[in-house]
Amino acid sequence: MINSKPQILQKVLSDNSYQSIFDNSLEGLLLIENNRFIDCTQSIINMMNASSKDDILDLHPSDISPLHQYDNELSYTKAEKMMDACYEHGYHNFEWIHIKVTGEAFWVDVSLTNIYIEFRTLICVLWKDISEKKKHELELQSIQKKNKQLIHELNSQVIKQSSILIKQSRLSQMSKLVSTLAHQWRQPLSSIRSVTNNILLQHDLEKEINKDTIHELIKGMDNNIDILSNYINVFSKIYNQNPERQSIKCSDIVNEAIDIKRPGLDINEIEISTLSLCNKHVLICKGEIIDALLQVLDNAIESLISHKTPKPKILISVMELDRSIRIDICDNGKLIDETIKDQIFDPYFSTKYEKNGKGLGLYIASINIENNHHGKIYIDQDKKMNCICIELPCN
Repeated sequence: MINSKPQILQKVLSDNSYQSIFDNSLEGLLLIENNRFIDCTQSIINMMNASSKDDILDLHPSDISPLHQYDNELSYTKAEKMMDACYEHGYHNFEWIHIKVTGEAFWVDVSLTNIYIEFRTLICVLWKDISEKKKHELELQSIQKKNKQLIHELNSQVIKQSSILIKQSRLSQMSKLVSTLAHQWRQPLSSIRSVTNNILLQHDLEKEINKDTIHELIKGMDNNIDILSNYINVFSKIYNQNPERQSIKCSDIVNEAIDIKRPGLDINEIEISTLSLCNKHVLICKGEIIDALLQVLDNAIESLISHKTPKPKILISVMELDRSIRIDICDNGKLIDETIKDQIFDPYFSTKYEKNGKGLGLYIASINIENNHHGKIYIDQDKKMNCICIELPCN
């Protein structure tokens, strides 16, 4: 890199007038011959806190430098490389750490330029003190490092907090399901108890029970046991969720979510229907998407129950868009208030006075859909029913 300034210096100095330039220059200038300083201006003496030129002349640049430079390279080795680059290209610029006569280290911007005086090849050195600039740079780097560390810590806290919220939501969901299953189990358990009591009574009365009666009683118990077993299978689907991504049809996920909520739907006489217009697969973490669907279904069911909606209905449709698959979960309950539509996906937001750990459901659903699957979850403002829409990218 050669600019006009070195060319001017070369011409002037070739006229044997370099001494007058040094004597009158306000710049920090030095001359190097055979890789040692042979002259310098008063500005250099001031920068170095020196008493005279004698403290600087006949020294190698590394003699007034720390043992190693900022990149941990030996100052002597690096200085030789910088001067060789100047000899080769005519000009070289770099940053350097020097040490004052009084022992303080300071930063300089160094420009080296080849000059020729009476058949001698010299290097003209220009120093610019950039200590303040480097101080600010180092302060900025320190701030950036602290900010980066703070962001990392905040991200860790967000991930940790999100994990806690998901666990809270999962526990709340489990509690609801256990309550529903307990209610559903009472009837088949009562039937089994009635059969066993009947057999014990016949035995106590020493009455003979014919084979056909025993067969019918056992068949009845088997049916009730099958019902209980089915409820256990439904319950276990929540616990046994594979965290790995799978390619699966959205309609199959919807059906699994409905199976899990079936007891609650039946108890509250809520009609549910599905419409699938898409057979494409999506690559998802099945458990997280089922969780999201359950959260939305929970909200719909609770809304229908709390508002005592006549002939409560839920309609779930699956359709294909250009690059995604959309699942609409709609109910015929009271429409969501326009003033809160933008808040329902916020953590701990709830329309109920007593949250009891609630207000997390749709927030958890949004984390699973948007953060973990790069999808979307939103309210469909155009429909007359309450509709929450989930979009998932196609495979």
